[in-house]
Amino acid sequence: MPTAQDFRQGVTDIDAEIDNIATTQRICDQYTDDFGFTGGVAGTVKEALVAGSGNAAKVGTLVEALREEMNRKARLCDQFTQDMRDHVAAHAAWSAVKQTYSDTPRGLRHEVTAPGWEPQPPPPPFAGAEASP
Repeated sequence: MPTAQDFRQGVTDIDAEIDNIATTQRICDQYTDDFGFTGGVAGTVKEALVAGSGNAAKVGTLVEALREEMNRKARLCDQFTQDMRDHVAAHAAWSAVKQTYSDTPRGLRHEVTAPGWEPQPPPPPFAGAEASP
């Protein structure tokens, strides 16, 4: 199950790939008009460079969308982590009240706070989300 740190590491990895894709696009653009020879397959090479540049641009756009989604999920996991910590604290407090109430003789229970409903854990923000330790 991925945590916020896992998503952040993914963003770091994607950033490196975005740089590689941008470099590929710049190289293709740089040599589209002058790649060192003419005649023969020069037209095919030029078309390949244009296609390579276009493909790199499209992949870069798609990868940027993935990066944004991973950042969004990292933020959701951070919030889920905080919500789980709040739940653990609330549950511990509830357990203490419940124990005190249970240990109190029935005739004296009116003198102590009733435990109320047991706190429930928050739902994960998306399938597979995990709180950080």
